[in-house]
Amino acid sequence: MALAVIAASFCLFSQTKISSGSTNIDVQIKRAVVNGDDVFVDLIITSRGSWSFLEIMTRNDMGSVGCRFYDDEGNLYQSGSSSVMQFEIDGARSYWFPKIQIERDIPRKMRIIVKNVDEYASSFSSIRIPYWGNGGSKTEDLNVITIKNLPIIRD
Repeated sequence: MALAVIAASFCLFSQTKISSGSTNIDVQIKRAVVNGDDVFVDLIITSRGSWSFLEIMTRNDMGSVGCRFYDDEGNLYQSGSSSVMQFEIDGARSYWFPKIQIERDIPRKMRIIVKNVDEYASSFSSIRIPYWGNGGSKTEDLNVITIKNLPIIRD
């Protein structure tokens, strides 16, 4: 039974592509699951360098467009408002510049809650999560986590 679940999970995410934008962090996707009208995207972030925290860029400034999720129905979900997207780190929810403390080689969980997702969406075709590591604040310090073809699990 457990082997079947592992095999199904592997097949489900086999087309998903992830780029962390930096050699300092690894990003793993645990799941993207529907909860009511929302989708919970669970990520595991692990520091591979000397960074001690990661700050998610949620606003539309400094030439960035904040976090963007596109579903396979052509809808855009963009950060900057708690009615569109929230971040959950250590049980606390935020929509404005969430920070996650990271220690080298210690995996940390981050949940992104995308609100009011189209009922017909079956995947996020493109996800863009800009971030700074260790207090960067200039455009040239900005990195981007990119995720392509993330299936949405519906019950």
